[in-house]
Amino acid sequence: MKTSKLQAEIQEKEAQLLELQDKRRQSKEEIDALEAERHGLVVAARVHKSPDAQKAIERLVAKITKAREEDALNGEAFIQISGEIEAIKAELRREQWHERCAAVRQLIEPRVAGDLEQKALGLALDLKRTLGQIAASDGEIVEALQSIHPSLLPCADRVGRMGTRVPEMISGNLAPVLENPFSKAYLDNIGRDPQASAVQNFREVLQALDNVAELEPAAERV
Repeated sequence: MKTSKLQAEIQEKEAQLLELQDKRRQSKEEIDALEAERHGLVVAARVHKSPDAQKAIERLVAKITKAREEDALNGEAFIQISGEIEAIKAELRREQWHERCAAVRQLIEPRVAGDLEQKALGLALDLKRTLGQIAASDGEIVEALQSIHPSLLPCADRVGRMGTRVPEMISGNLAPVLENPFSKAYLDNIGRDPQASAVQNFREVLQALDNVAELEPAAERV
């Protein structure tokens, strides 16, 4: 990976900086020691006219000059490498940014075709058709109950109310993904399980119908 390579380059150059820093520290210590030694010979060379002191100063000055030249070169190299590190760090930041963007792109690309949205729409249309089938079946049952015996009219009303409550229950189960106009208290009251509600209601309606089926022939005989 390119970022790993850039990070390795930065580490390598930072190690070079540390080495140059150490060299400059050594140069300063050397220059300070040479300057101190030269300072101690100035009086002997300039006041007492000691040729040995003068020669020693000349040797020391040559060493100091060389040491300063070396330190200056090391300082120049330090500046250059520091600039190179900043340039590599800038490239690393750009590369890391590109990698982050690429990672986000991988999340987005599968959604470009809108397949999930199409699937959701298909499920919604299937739900709409199923609710239509429920409503049609409820309507047939209501008409049949109304026509068979007056005592089953409450059952017909009960089945009729189910037709409105089933969509409301389903809507409640979709919250908060889909907005719905029903309060939580209302949904808690009517329930959220349309299957359980249908099982209970239709079992009770069947029981009422079975009771009528047993009673009606006797009523006819009377």
